[in-house]
Amino acid sequence: MLPAARILQALRPSAAKSASVSPATEPLYVACVFERLPQVMPKLPEWETEYYQWQQQFAARRFKTVPKELIDPKNTGDESGAGAEGSWQPAPIETAADRAGDRRTTHRRLDQRIFFLVHRSGEWEFPHVMVGEGETTRAAAERALKEAIGEGGFQPYFVGNAPAGHVAVPVGAGTVFFHRCQLIQGKAALHAEARWKDFAWAAKDELGEYIKDGATLEVLQKML
Repeated sequence: MLPAARILQALRPSAAKSASVSPATEPLYVACVFERLPQVMPKLPEWETEYYQWQQQFAARRFKTVPKELIDPKNTGDESGAGAEGSWQPAPIETAADRAGDRRTTHRRLDQRIFFLVHRSGEWEFPHVMVGEGETTRAAAERALKEAIGEGGFQPYFVGNAPAGHVAVPVGAGTVFFHRCQLIQGKAALHAEARWKDFAWAAKDELGEYIKDGATLEVLQKML
């Protein structure tokens, strides 16, 4: 893995000539984009639903009635939990948190990815840190997540060693790299001693309510 300064030099080879601040001396930050993956299959598009309905109707025309003596007289149904009348129904995708508008739990938007955001000084952001000298972006992302959530109680998975995207903040203020990380199991919430004061789990279409910088939001919409 390359230190962040070398990655930035590769991304902007002419920056030293065109900017007053050298890429090697600009502040470099890494934000950890921590996400919970979908927990259920997403809702099928209308055309696919119509296809399966047609397929079921087509198969029903060739369905043969089974003699009553071959049917379970106790009507216990099969191992899937469906009775003779096919009364089994899947659990609803909408949760109590969805109905209540609670965004401080991962038990929401079960058919979508949701992302961990933290709040400080009136702004929402991803957990981030300044990259130390000789530190890789992956190591910095791990440190940022640890500062926000702590250790234990959950299992994270960092997606590769390279950042998934980057955005330049105002001239001289540096560059932010985004590292993706997934919640595999367990519960994750803001650490009691974290420098941030609040947190939320937001879906992709909700990020605009939190991230106000247009350039950052544009990168995130493409990256995620």
